[in-house]
This record gives sequence, structure tokens and C-alpha cells, in this order.
Amino acid sequence: SDADAEETKNDALFEIWKRIPPDQPENLRAYVASVCRSKALDRIRYAEAKKRDRNVTETLGELAEPTEGFENEAVDSMAIKEIVNAFLGELSARDRQIFMKRYYLFQPIPSIASSLGVSNELVKSSLFRMRNKLKKELERGLK
Repeated sequence: SDADAEETKNDALFEIWKRIPPDQPENLRAYVASVCRSKALDRIRYAEAKKRDRNVTETLGELAEPTEGFENEAVDSMAIKEIVNAFLGELSARDRQIFMKRYYLFQPIPSIASSLGVSNELVKSSLFRMRNKLKKELERGLK
């Protein structure tokens, strides 16, 4: 975006301003290009990290629903692990892939749908059904 480009340019100019007196580059054009490239890559990494953080937050929010009500109880983590493993073992291969891609690899729904050759709506509805089933399994196994 224009705002990112402007911010990157300002960061690069400031970095050059700070470095030039001690560095004294032989080729100023190559030196400036190197600093600009570095700042642009930093900006891209920052933007990708923000997207990834947003996706992880959204995904963990989805999983909060089936686990709601268990956070304050003295629940054995091994029991939860066994219930989740049994739950995953009962799923079809495609549903297991969807579940793991979403809640273990934190992939966005369009990416999952594309990789499996299915629609976004199928992935969303499958995740909804799996969360409900997981909630029932946790309630049954932990109470």
C-alpha cells in the first residue's frame, strides 16, 4: 500500500541517516538500495506476522467454544488428551485433515478448502460439526 511504502521509505532514510557518518560506503547507490531492501523485507515480515497472529487468535477463539466450562475445573490434562485423540481417531480422513490443518497448523479456511479441493462452506460446516461433537465428547468424558 502507499502508506506502507511511505513508512518503509522513511524507515530507510532514517537508517541511512544514522549509519552514514560511521559507515562511509564506497558505492552510495548500492548502500541505499541495500538498506531500502532490508527495510522493505522487514515491513513484509511484520505484515505477515500480523496476519498470522490474527488467524491464530481467530482459530483459538473457535476452539474456546467446545472447551468452555472446563477451564476452572481440576481436569486431568491426560484425560483431555485421550479424549481428543479418540475423537480424532473416529473422524474420517478428510475431516481429520480439516481439523488438524485448522487447529494444529492454524491454516485459514480458504487455504484448507483449496488444498483439499472442496468449498469453503464445506470446510466451515465440517469444522462446526466437529467442534460440537468434540464438546459432547469432552462433556461425556470429563463429567
